[in-house]
Parts: sequence; C-alpha cells; structure tokens
Amino acid sequence: MDWRPVSYRSCSRQLHPRQRYPHPAGVYALRFKLISCKSSEKNRYQNVFTVCNVALDAVVSDMFGVSASSITDYIVNSDVFDPEHCVPLLKKSLKKKADEVVASIDGFQMTDAQKVRARMVKEH
Repeated sequence: MDWRPVSYRSCSRQLHPRQRYPHPAGVYALRFKLISCKSSEKNRYQNVFTVCNVALDAVVSDMFGVSASSITDYIVNSDVFDPEHCVPLLKKSLKKKADEVVASIDGFQMTDAQKVRARMVKEH
C-alpha cells in the first residue's frame, strides 16, 4: 500500500466530512428569531380584538387557551353575536366567570375587514 499524504485540494468537496451539527450560536439565533416572530403574530392577533373593544384578555388568563380560542373563533366567523352561544363554549374553571366573559365581549364592534384581518393573522 502506498501511504503518501493526500492533498485536500485534489479531493472533491463531497469526500470531505460534513459538519454533523450546526454551530450553537446559529441555532440559538434561529430559535430567538422564531420565538420573536411567533410572539409578534400573537400580539397582532390580540390587538385585533383590543381595537374592537373586546376585553376578553382582562377576564381570561390565556387568550390562546381552549375557551378563549373558541370564543374568538365564534366572534370572527359569525355575523350576529349571541351572548347565550358563548356560555357553552367555556370550559372548566372559566364556567364560573361566564357573566364576566359575556360582559367583556358585549358591545364590541368588528367590521368585516377586521374579521378578514383576524382570520389572516390566525392562519399565518
């Protein structure tokens, strides 16, 4: 066998071992960017309801929980608001606050353009 040193310049790029794991700084930067984008989208969605006088976030601890999401979906997708329809949408401990939830939603004004914007932000 011939044990001559091999010049890396003569080898093709495919024969070089690839870096198995990306650099940690790049991973953390990407993670930070993704988390920032996700929180920006959530803030944008929540601002849609703030502009329309929906104070659901004052009553509910998690605006993106099951109960709050079902109520916001009902508001965005329905043409007529019925407070009695919101009560069965509440889950677990939020059933005790049914009157506060209905009062926080009652009297909101959401145009069709705002509903379309809310749907677009939610899908994104």
